[in-house]
Amino acid sequence: MSNITRTIACVTAAAVSAATLSAPAIAQEAAIAKINVAAITDFHGHIKTVTDKDGSLKEPGAPILACHLPKLADEGAKQIRVSAGDNIGGSTFISSVDKDVPTIEALNTMGFKVSAVGNHEFDQGWSDLSERVGINGDKLAKYKHIGANVEGETPELAPSYVEEVNGVKIGFVGGITDNLPSLVSPAGIEGITVTAPIPAINAEADRLVEAGEADVVIALMHEDVATQPDSVLGSFTTNVDAVVGGHSHLFAEKTVEREGALPLVIVQAENYGTAVGDIDIEFDTDKGELTAITGDVQTVKEMGEDTDCVTNPDAELTKLVEDARNKADVLGQKVIAQNAPEMRRASNELAAAKAGSSRGTESTLGNFIGEASKNYLAANSSVTPDLGVINAGGIRDDIKGGDVTYADAFSVQPFGNEIGYVEITGADIKDVLEQQWQKDGASRPVLMLGWSKNFSYTYDPAKPRGKKVTSMTIDGTPVGMDKTYTIAGNTFLLAGGDNFKGFTEGEVQTLGLMDLDAFIYGLTDEATTANPAQIGVGATIDGTLKPGEEITLDLSSLDYTVGGTATTVKATLGDASAEAEIDKSTKPEVGQDNFGTAKLTLTVPEDLDGEQNITVTTDAGTEVTIPVTIDAGDAGSDDQDTTDTDNTATGSSNLADVLIGIGGAIMGLIAAIAAAIGLQNFIQQ
Repeated sequence: MSNITRTIACVTAAAVSAATLSAPAIAQEAAIAKINVAAITDFHGHIKTVTDKDGSLKEPGAPILACHLPKLADEGAKQIRVSAGDNIGGSTFISSVDKDVPTIEALNTMGFKVSAVGNHEFDQGWSDLSERVGINGDKLAKYKHIGANVEGETPELAPSYVEEVNGVKIGFVGGITDNLPSLVSPAGIEGITVTAPIPAINAEADRLVEAGEADVVIALMHEDVATQPDSVLGSFTTNVDAVVGGHSHLFAEKTVEREGALPLVIVQAENYGTAVGDIDIEFDTDKGELTAITGDVQTVKEMGEDTDCVTNPDAELTKLVEDARNKADVLGQKVIAQNAPEMRRASNELAAAKAGSSRGTESTLGNFIGEASKNYLAANSSVTPDLGVINAGGIRDDIKGGDVTYADAFSVQPFGNEIGYVEITGADIKDVLEQQWQKDGASRPVLMLGWSKNFSYTYDPAKPRGKKVTSMTIDGTPVGMDKTYTIAGNTFLLAGGDNFKGFTEGEVQTLGLMDLDAFIYGLTDEATTANPAQIGVGATIDGTLKPGEEITLDLSSLDYTVGGTATTVKATLGDASAEAEIDKSTKPEVGQDNFGTAKLTLTVPEDLDGEQNITVTTDAGTEVTIPVTIDAGDAGSDDQDTTDTDNTATGSSNLADVLIGIGGAIMGLIAAIAAAIGLQNFIQQ
């Protein structure tokens, strides 16, 4: 039944109700079925109650959530509990140390009926989700998983789920972001394709309604709806009555007006159980019509005001969490490393407390993990990697220094990826570096990788995407474009995760070694040390690369945003050199690797010609080389054009550009004369 019919029926029913005064009022009320849908998203194993410093509720955890959920339903309404995905994966230690079993059991106990698949449900691959967790409610998870836009999987994931309540068939259609292939290890979803979620949801919603399988349809979509314009949200078919969003960890509570149908209800309940989508449905069972549907979002503040649940949380869930905590404590409190240095992720705010706020900047911890991956593979296999690498999004916490427990290490590396390797060419490595600057429209424009300390490279920030990298060295030797190198890293990244497709030019090889074990190895291995030096340095050269001419180097990414120690920088070209203090007075541009800048001026030595290197060093141990080409040509001629022009870090001469410009001008003049002659001839005719 279409929503147009539903709307007309609602108006007709109201008119009949007003005219038929003799009908018993109690009969009219009995025909209206009330249903409540309580929806969470992006729970990520946050089963434990967390309070803020002031004692206010920060995260309800499973015990308070279980107590509060029934209160969302109006009197006489039956409640259905659902999720928009990411219930597990990327979880807190208390859950993830036990493979998220405590979280799944908590959702079972709370009576959740169905969940969309989120990207983190695929963290351990399709086989783990389908065989251990379960997609049909008959394995560990007693709730079903659905996804209308997931194709090619075996066993098949159901596109929808229907729950009949109070004589009303409520259909739920699942959808997941079509960015899934870049968010999980490609190897874990081999053979699976993901299409755009809205068209797939629409098709299934239309089928459910037209087949009479559902009276009301709610989309559970693991994709952001909070920032989408009404033009996008309005593309849902009128057979979709409400949408529960997720993935972005944002808040949404709105309606979208549409012609000939009830407004589309939109809710998105942030993350970690800190909000709950609250959808109320009224359905006339006599008429077979939806009469009303509304939605709002209960916040953690409102849950904190529920003093009954705060002081008397659900007893069964309280015990479940306590048992999980006891089990995790036993495993987690073992000290695995002593006197570890402080190593943190990057920050946009130049403060350790804000570490992790930037994935577009190098970090001390990222480069350490790259080094650890390389050394761990070498120590535990016959493979000798040339480089180690890590994606910034694969690092989830900081090492604050001192004693490090298993729980501390796990919080840094929680995903359970294997450490493997690929064999790719130097040209492929360059492609990987270029892919750090993501495609237009990406939510994070720059994703800087962490590398082992034997690697260095330079890039020109002024150049377009795909043409930024200007040099690469391994162990101080320039990378050969045709030479093959062995790269160690987690299988998520090496299989092309986070859109680093350059790694996929080689086939990922695995040896059963885990990323957490590699990190722990690095913390305990004397040869694996924190690197104070930068791996990548930005450099733009302005000026003319001719003997006796002056050039200016605009340098960036000379220091870490958190934990950096570099204070001075020196540039050398032949016997010419210049030094300067590194400017760390401003915070880095959000999403860009540009912290720690300097401007140096060098005069090209008179005796230099041909291919040369500008060497850039800092007092923190950074050392990179920028290849340039010096054109002695007619240096010193009084007639030469001495106008300064931009020059790339490859150092190509401006002479060719000048000659091309002159030639183009002459050809243009000839063409103009020819045209004029032709025109005159035409007039004369």
